[in-house]
Amino acid sequence: QAMVMGDPFGDATYFADAMQQFVDEADVLSYVPVFYEVSERIAMLAHEFGYDFFKLGEEAHVIVTEFSTAGKKMQNVRSVINQANRAGFEFKVLQPPFSAEVMAQLQAISDEWLAGREEKGYSLGFFDENYLQRYPIAVLEKDGQIEAFATLVTSHTEQQMAVDLMRFTKKAPNGVMDVLFVNTIAYAKEKGLATLNLGMSPLANVGQHRQSFGRERLANLVYQFGSKVYSFEGLHHYKRKFTKNWVPMYIAYSRKSWIIMVMIGLLKIDNKGVARAPEIKVVYYEDNDFEQ
Repeated sequence: QAMVMGDPFGDATYFADAMQQFVDEADVLSYVPVFYEVSERIAMLAHEFGYDFFKLGEEAHVIVTEFSTAGKKMQNVRSVINQANRAGFEFKVLQPPFSAEVMAQLQAISDEWLAGREEKGYSLGFFDENYLQRYPIAVLEKDGQIEAFATLVTSHTEQQMAVDLMRFTKKAPNGVMDVLFVNTIAYAKEKGLATLNLGMSPLANVGQHRQSFGRERLANLVYQFGSKVYSFEGLHHYKRKFTKNWVPMYIAYSRKSWIIMVMIGLLKIDNKGVARAPEIKVVYYEDNDFEQ
């Protein structure tokens, strides 16, 4: 199998030709492509090439111009923001390249958050210094120490900012990610972007109807059972605080493939970690200045 994650980008008029060439070349190499976490448009395009598809989950998209912390629903969020402000927490967006001191703080937070667990990869955000040096990072810090961070990836074509890797310290107060998200939404609005993508909730609202296909109903059983381990349901509930705008995401796979083998393949690559990202050379000097 050849796993392809996400939608293509560029001039959409060439997407069909590009997919045709990719499928043809994969066939020559005896690979069977799987299109993972793709939009409805790309799932339907793959369907024209003879692929089956089903809904994999939903992405939470915050419309930044519509977001507000007013109202009873956001009372708890307002409370934790006020507490964080009184406690001296400060929101910043750091721009790359990052100093050795900043990277050391981020590494320590990540290591504490992992607590000895193996880093995952592929479709899941992972800590890698070379990767982190590529994008701005939103942080909450107190007395010069970072307590929580999230990497920010911007697509100007889609007018969207996406939150990728998110981690925080054990001593960070409850609701620290609420504070980080609210400030990041304001930052995305300040930058003139339309949406903040909080990422996908796997298997959310999948296979809940009697008329659903068997594979989708099976996926929903995984959602219900897996929530005891991965808290899929809790993840969806948490993101629901910030938006009602959910965008369905799909997986498209060849009719020659067994869906159970496709899912096993995805689990294997998600859980085996990833090779380090290509290095971006950063030179540090004694006066703490640095250059990329």
